[in-house]
Amino acid sequence: MKYIKSKIKAVIFDMDGTIIDSEHVWKKVIVDTIKQEGVELTPANIEILKSCFGANLYDVTKKLKTELKLKASIEILMSKKIALAEQYFQDAKENEIQFIKGFQAFHKLLTDNQIPTSIATNSGISVLRHISTRMNFERFFGLHIYSAEHVENKPKPDPALFLYAANQLNAQPGECIIFEDSGAGFKAANAAGIKCIGIQNDVFKNDLKLANHVINNYDEAVDAIKKII
Repeated sequence: MKYIKSKIKAVIFDMDGTIIDSEHVWKKVIVDTIKQEGVELTPANIEILKSCFGANLYDVTKKLKTELKLKASIEILMSKKIALAEQYFQDAKENEIQFIKGFQAFHKLLTDNQIPTSIATNSGISVLRHISTRMNFERFFGLHIYSAEHVENKPKPDPALFLYAANQLNAQPGECIIFEDSGAGFKAANAAGIKCIGIQNDVFKNDLKLANHVINNYDEAVDAIKKII
């Protein structure tokens, strides 16, 4: 870790699908939102839903409204999604939301070597607070838990959120590493000039080539960092 510490001053993590396995909750939120609007889950509609996973709240809602011809306004649909997300994350059973394999041990290694970390997620602040409380994120990140709302609602693939997180951690972009799982996140990292390690997943498998390296879980994180710095 001495070599890594000499090169890396901060590590930034996306949240959903990157440090916690929570994509199934967001899928349920999207599915139940369109069901409330009276839309059936046809094969064609399911494909539209798949294309929404990982995007920010506004873009997902706009896409759903446009392509599924939903009657409610974007604002109302977003409110419904936020309410469902808060409910589902609060009601989820203990074993329904888990940390990605190896994350806790890897984060302890970073902490032991005094490498600061943060969360940088497209999730809105209200939902982020529910998840943060549920998973006790403050024990890992302290107050360095950031939403796109912290950067005037400029979600990934805009690089603003990652640049903001790096600045809050007193690090230059070239001194950081990002862990991500989505196409939007990989593009944001590249635009920010920050090297990115992708978490293997099926939803964004075609976008993983945009990452500097890809891992299955955090048991492989240290070796991955050494390969790209």
